[in-house]
Amino acid sequence: MGLLLLMAAVTATAQNVWKTDAVSVKASDKSVTVQLSLENADTITALQFDLVVPQGLTLDANSASLSDARKDGHTLSVKKQGDANIYRFLVHHADNKALKGNNGTLISLPVTIGEGFKSGTFAMSNVVMTNKKAESLSYSTQFGLISLLAKQKVVLSVSGLE
Repeated sequence: MGLLLLMAAVTATAQNVWKTDAVSVKASDKSVTVQLSLENADTITALQFDLVVPQGLTLDANSASLSDARKDGHTLSVKKQGDANIYRFLVHHADNKALKGNNGTLISLPVTIGEGFKSGTFAMSNVVMTNKKAESLSYSTQFGLISLLAKQKVVLSVSGLE
């Protein structure tokens, strides 16, 4: 029994969750900033991931930014990967310092809304997160839907006037 409990403790991993909230965008809006949050149970010193941006949205990679509340001298690098709507993100610190805090916005993602966009969600791939020992950390994602609010047609009927 003791060995079974020890094995369970050794194989248990902390949960690190990437999140975006659901965002509703007015049809008149040309852009929106989506907040990419990280709830991390582990201490994270560096990370890299590819972010797939929904069709019809364009990420302004040069304006993506790390949250002041979470960075501690960390740098953010964002580079578009080929012709696809995929961007590689790299967050690191030259002295291997850990990110501050364990929840809240990590990266602000300014996106432009293209003609014909209706809805979509972000997706992540090739995710690598490490701690001070360069151990790979597990993660999950919970990305909310980004949707365009349809213009409401107003119909005004007047009756009963004679």
